[in-house]
This record gives sequence, structure tokens and C-alpha cells, in this order.
Amino acid sequence: MNPNSHQILNAPVSSASPYRVKIGYIIPDEKILLPICETQWHYNPATRMVMFVFNENGEKVPRVMGFSDFRTQDETKLEAPQ
Repeated sequence: MNPNSHQILNAPVSSASPYRVKIGYIIPDEKILLPICETQWHYNPATRMVMFVFNENGEKVPRVMGFSDFRTQDETKLEAPQ
């Protein structure tokens, strides 16, 4: 992903199950892919994950934060407040 961009991904698997995740980054001047983590996450069709990737002042490695956004079927149909 490019800086200051966003991306929406399709479901990683077809049902509730674990899936492999690899997160890495590239230092612009070096053009080398560097790993942050390699792990497994559990996919839940009723929940979406909202991820933020950002740099903190003076750090080369980006910070990755994820939040689970679980909503019932009725809540997903609610309109955003005006």
C-alpha cells in the first residue's frame, strides 16, 4: 500500500477458520522487504477487522494496530449519524 491510502480486502477464507498472515514493510531508500510478523489470525464472518498502519516519529518500523468491529445483523443496517 502507498502512504496515506486505504484498502478493503475480501474475506481471506470462506468460513470461520484460521488463516496465515504476513506483515512487512519497505524502507523507501533501501527497496528491501522487511518482516514485522508472521502469524495466524482467526476469521469470523460476523466481524470485520479494521487495521491501522502508521509511522511514529523517529521510528523506521511502522506500527500496526488492529481492532475487531463486531456488529449484529440489525446494526449493520443502521445509517451513520448526520
